[in-house]
Amino acid sequence: MNPIDKARFFYSQNYRKIAGWVLEPGKKIILGDQENQLCRFCGKRAPDTSFRLSAHALPESLGNKSLFSAYECDECNALFGNGIENDFGNWSKPMRTFAHIRGKNGVPPFRHGPAQRRFEDDPLIAVDLHTREIMLQLRRDAHTPLAVLKAFVKMGLSVLPGSEMPNFSQAVAWVRKRDHLDGGFAFPVTHTFAPGLMPNDRISVLLIRRKDGSSAAAYMFFILAYGNEMFQVMLPSPGRDLAPGAASSAENPVPYPFPPPSARFETPRFQFLDLSGQQLVHGETVSMPIDSDKKEKTFARPALFAGPAAQSAFTGDN
Repeated sequence: MNPIDKARFFYSQNYRKIAGWVLEPGKKIILGDQENQLCRFCGKRAPDTSFRLSAHALPESLGNKSLFSAYECDECNALFGNGIENDFGNWSKPMRTFAHIRGKNGVPPFRHGPAQRRFEDDPLIAVDLHTREIMLQLRRDAHTPLAVLKAFVKMGLSVLPGSEMPNFSQAVAWVRKRDHLDGGFAFPVTHTFAPGLMPNDRISVLLIRRKDGSSAAAYMFFILAYGNEMFQVMLPSPGRDLAPGAASSAENPVPYPFPPPSARFETPRFQFLDLSGQQLVHGETVSMPIDSDKKEKTFARPALFAGPAAQSAFTGDN
């Protein structure tokens, strides 16, 4: 069984979809009750807090102009926007630039190191002599890795059905912490990179929950895909997860959701990201393959989660 079919079998047997959207320009979805608003992050209602601002369920930097939340008050919106979502924006900027994803202020500009440094001291292009791939070296802005992880979890909590929120009270308290000196729920994030030209105006969002009777360790996964990247993030629930660090049980990541324009494409590659760092990181670079003289091609398979019909793979009993 190839990895894609193996992953499809694992998730269809162990998880079911509880929420999912494929966001496209021109659509607007508001989650929650706009008449009787309750902030799920601080527990306040009006008049103790206000809900005047439009809270994006996913950061606008990802190109999200479609999915909004009535679950988030203005105070928490400012807390996250000036904190963990800023770290996420700095961390994700290079790949958003590469994919030409238009955020609030358009496509973020490309930066590569201090202007006073010579190119040969800080090259933009490098060659991996082992794989014979040409790598584009992209520099991230300053960020705290653990804050980036919190931002991913906050996104998942923003789209979670209200009935599930009691299972994630500890995760809510964790993402609201202003400092990042306590690792708390540090766990790996599964990152999939799909080479080539991919749609840059669509975002795929999926929540999957473990079925009753399944021995899978993680109770809930939040899956986010945009541009060339997909992130599979465990939403930590100590009362429901069967083992600490349950995200590592995602041996086969969910297949990348968007088919490329061409009928042939490079095989997506995945890795586990360690976002447990608690200190501010400066000057980190991310390597992006742009060419190779030995490319393994394969015919595109039907996307597992590209739209309602495909996302219906997650059905059945809880």
